[in-house]
Amino acid sequence: AGAVAKKTKLYKIFKKSENVARAKKNLRDKQEELQKIITRKVNTSEDKFSIMGKYTSQMAHDIKNPLSLIKLQVDYMKLKYATAEDEIMLSSLHNIEKAIGQITTQVNDVLNFLKDSPTEFKKCDVNEMVNTSLELIKIPDDVRVEVSENHGIINCDEAKTKSVFANVLYNAVQAVGEKGEIIVGINEDEDNVIVTVQDSGAGIPEENLEKIFEPLFSTKKGGTGLGLANCKQILESQNGSISVKNNPTTFTIKLQKYSESS
Repeated sequence: AGAVAKKTKLYKIFKKSENVARAKKNLRDKQEELQKIITRKVNTSEDKFSIMGKYTSQMAHDIKNPLSLIKLQVDYMKLKYATAEDEIMLSSLHNIEKAIGQITTQVNDVLNFLKDSPTEFKKCDVNEMVNTSLELIKIPDDVRVEVSENHGIINCDEAKTKSVFANVLYNAVQAVGEKGEIIVGINEDEDNVIVTVQDSGAGIPEENLEKIFEPLFSTKKGGTGLGLANCKQILESQNGSISVKNNPTTFTIKLQKYSESS
């Protein structure tokens, strides 16, 4: 039994090491892509790049902490692994993977904000996209998520619109914490499908309601302030919109209905 348990622990370490290696490669790829975009357009006067000039020092500061954590964990593993229990190794690998993930998220936010990829419209089912986006988010056991059974059909860029839903839903999960509820409504008016994401969190300070879609504005520790700004940019490029209100906190996303002529 002891030998089996040892093999199981070693397998877990092997799989976790693979996850860390993949996360590091993904981060390197994203950093290279970001550098190419910035290098190609650094001499332009586009608003996006003047914004990124302001963001550079903030990003450098924000990634310092997770990078320090990675170095600390590696040093700890070197010191302890020869005599430590395998669980310590697993825990260290988990912390490294999490730290790399934090940096990758920041780089992704910047990439998504800067990219000028064309919008590719197609017929999409809102219900399917919302549920697919939810599958990518870790939801605490005591958080209840209710999604409307309506199937609004829209004309949109599927990948970009899914990223909007994922961002707004992830923010809702963070706002709720370990216990609460999130209700996703899907309704229609004459021209649009309207998606509402309501959460039972503490709400957004009133003085921040008008700022949360502005680039670089964030109330999250380590946040880029580009997530919701990118959502707004994506939706407006598709003739849609996003807004928010309190009591309860509700994000409202409007997207054009699909029609044969669109």
